[in-house]
Amino acid sequence: MTPYKGTGRWLAQIVLRGKRTRLGIFDTLEDAAEARRQAERELFAPVLEAHGIEPTGESDA
Repeated sequence: MTPYKGTGRWLAQIVLRGKRTRLGIFDTLEDAAEARRQAERELFAPVLEAHGIEPTGESDA
């Protein structure tokens, strides 16, 4: 997450296979982080599973 143009809001984005996807601009860092976590679950889990790696949750780390 990065601060968004001095507005006090937060930009969440994610990169997969060289493609950057903007997830949105959020009022709080916590909301931006949650959007990023959700995108990680949706995008990276299939990639990990395709390589025989079990996706882990945040509590497993």
